[in-house]
Amino acid sequence: ADGRIRTNYIAGHVFYDVNGDTNQDPGEPGLNDWVIEANGDNGSSWFGSSDENGFFSVLVDTGTYDVKAHVRGTIWESTFPIINNLSFPLTYDTIEVEFPMTPTYTCPYLFIDLATDAVIACENSTFKVTYRNEGTAPATGVNVVLEIDPDWTYVSSTLPVSSQIGDSLFFDINDLA
Repeated sequence: ADGRIRTNYIAGHVFYDVNGDTNQDPGEPGLNDWVIEANGDNGSSWFGSSDENGFFSVLVDTGTYDVKAHVRGTIWESTFPIINNLSFPLTYDTIEVEFPMTPTYTCPYLFIDLATDAVIACENSTFKVTYRNEGTAPATGVNVVLEIDPDWTYVSSTLPVSSQIGDSLFFDINDLA
């Protein structure tokens, strides 16, 4: 809004700190889709999210920032809830930070999302179903049940339907790490 270009990055990883040493060791997985927030001393807030490897980068202006990873649900806790006073006095700099997470509970925690573009009567529509285990333990024997509108007709899916009872479609996912 003020015509300045942001050139600094706060970058790092959000990961499951299996052994609790606050370092990402081989075999400790990155955590996907965690929101990272950087709050500047000038009142600005910038956001990023972690990718499938737990990597994130947040583009920020010069200034001083407090950074946190928004903990998902109640089954995780952050070893470093907030990292204070990251300072960028100049442009074109990167500061690396790590957010090790440890479980408060050992359990699976399944996430499912359904999305589509506009549904038009008498035309085929594509729905995207996304699912994953956001928990701290593997989920075994997972099934997804999708209940469709009685006026709709199921045509096909990438993952085969294991059974259909009325308007309910059952999909066997098996195990999710």
